[in-house]
Amino acid sequence: MSSFGSGSGYQLERRIGDFEVATSYLVDTPNKCMRGVLMVYGPTGALLRTIPATGPSLSKADMEERMRRLLDSITHFEPDGTPRYR
Repeated sequence: MSSFGSGSGYQLERRIGDFEVATSYLVDTPNKCMRGVLMVYGPTGALLRTIPATGPSLSKADMEERMRRLLDSITHFEPDGTPRYR
């Protein structure tokens, strides 16, 4: 078993207006890195959009910091769940 890990992990969650956004990361085992993902949920709780959010990262701490900065830069969401950034 690789020391790099496998699977995915939940990281952060935030409510912005009527929308909720959660971050996750996926382990890209063939490339030995992690990639961040945003999941946008609408006012009814339905998943509206899953968005690739970051490029490759080699550490969980780096991924957490990238996702935190990304969440901080979201100003609002369009009705279809598209995020708008500063």
